[in-house]
Amino acid sequence: MKKVSFSGHKFYRLFAAGTISLLVVILAESIDNIVAGNMINEQAISAVGIVSSIYTLICFVSVLIGSGGAIIYQQLIGKFKKEHAKEVFCTSLIASMFLGVLLMFAISFFENDLLLFFGCSDELFEYARQYYSYYKIIALIYPVYILIYNMVYNDGDALCTAIADVVQLLSNIIFSVLFCFRFGLEGISFATCIALMLSTGICITHFFKKKNSVKIKFGMKFSYLLSSIRYSFSEASIYLCTSVLLIASNKFIIVIFGEYYLPVFNVAMFVISLMAVCQGIAKAVTPFLCIYYSENNIDGLKHIMKKGHLVSLITGIIMTVLFYCFADYIPLWYGVSSENLVFLSAVAVRSTSTFIICVAFVYLYSQYYLVIGKIQLAVMFMVLSSLVAPLLFLIVPAITLSKDAVWYLFGGHILFAFIIAIIVIFVVYGRKNFPLLLKDNKTISRNFNLLLNKESLMQTQKDIIVFLEDQNVKKKTIDKIALYVEEIGLSVLDKNDKPVIMEYSLIFEDKNILLIERDNGCLFDITDQDMQSVSLNTFVVSSLMSKNSSNQYIKSTGFNRSVYKFEL
Repeated sequence: MKKVSFSGHKFYRLFAAGTISLLVVILAESIDNIVAGNMINEQAISAVGIVSSIYTLICFVSVLIGSGGAIIYQQLIGKFKKEHAKEVFCTSLIASMFLGVLLMFAISFFENDLLLFFGCSDELFEYARQYYSYYKIIALIYPVYILIYNMVYNDGDALCTAIADVVQLLSNIIFSVLFCFRFGLEGISFATCIALMLSTGICITHFFKKKNSVKIKFGMKFSYLLSSIRYSFSEASIYLCTSVLLIASNKFIIVIFGEYYLPVFNVAMFVISLMAVCQGIAKAVTPFLCIYYSENNIDGLKHIMKKGHLVSLITGIIMTVLFYCFADYIPLWYGVSSENLVFLSAVAVRSTSTFIICVAFVYLYSQYYLVIGKIQLAVMFMVLSSLVAPLLFLIVPAITLSKDAVWYLFGGHILFAFIIAIIVIFVVYGRKNFPLLLKDNKTISRNFNLLLNKESLMQTQKDIIVFLEDQNVKKKTIDKIALYVEEIGLSVLDKNDKPVIMEYSLIFEDKNILLIERDNGCLFDITDQDMQSVSLNTFVVSSLMSKNSSNQYIKSTGFNRSVYKFEL
């Protein structure tokens, strides 16, 4: 029987689409720097870098609602609490709209104070003011955009989000170049605003598709809002830490180094922003982590995290090699022309990219700890790697060694942060409990994956019977589960002309066994007692469903998912 993985198959598709999407988003954000540097001058690059610290603050506030709301929605879907999930979406949407308005007024009111804080020259201040001009509208749209984007992605429509990101990148490039000729940095800012609107519009189209499973029910509960913030804080802390890092670092460099060195730091931060591509791995495992954790499916959690570890390792190695190869060219793409600055920027690129594998693991573990409720660990990883360690490796070498030494040592902050975080987990939870912290969870679970056909279905049925016998389950219960496995599988087979990957999960509760079936075939409610019988198998399944009122069905991340309960 051919070995397949249901979650692995979907994970790789989400990872591919998610990574492309993140890469496009990062490049779209970097386009402003590249166009400013090549079409204006190095001072314009520094101006974009200064305003970027304010942009990351907008991201922090936006993600604080949008990311957590999408996670809680999926967890409630995993628990078959559809009505509660709809209310979570509505609460998050209302809160995001309110935040957008609040951000817009705050950005407008504190404009001069924020820009004057850096103490830059009159020329640099004027450039920064021009680029800042359309951030009021960006602040209004961005919270809603983040929520909708996450809801669509977690619903399994990675293609829609990928198209939205590609459109955002291309439109940003085209409009930035066109408007920069006429309006300078103000035109680049306007182009970013237009690109964001187009991307948001494309994401909204998902809600009109047949495969959309995201629904909304009017209601506003403060408890849902607090939960969203709690689950969002880990990812949002990346933006808060990055914003603080940018503000503190820009100020430190201007005061200690001088404005001359700002382009080197901006290039180093560009490399760090590109490392966020590794977040595509964490995003791809998130829907499965939410579902498996809500089911208490330990076997599923271990399996999907094993996939995440492997892809993190491979991605980290590939990215490090690529950065080392192109380190000399990245400063030139940014429009850096000074020979000394180009050399130092290349040094910074190689130094910063040396430990990308650690970055991939930081994102993966942070997301995992977030989903299982160890939010303090997720925040610890983010704060250490995004703020504390970078500041230490910027300030300490500059004070104790030299200005140039900073860029040789700067990349060490990634390894330093990762090691400190691991040591903390070892001390608090024990070395043998790392990384999944599942030592105390004694739940018995087992997943069975198959490429659906009659032969593989019969073999899976036999494997399930053997597993249940090993767990000393009553023969009557084993026979009933075996019947469900066979008839459900044959019904799914009858409904699909194309190859289908299935996963059966057996999870032992105190007094019950849960049988959970997942498949990536055509969407239909197999638990519907009035389902139209297209074959003898579907007729048998309908009869089985009518005798068991605890059966449940729900679409999850774009695939069928149904659960059946049996007494031990």
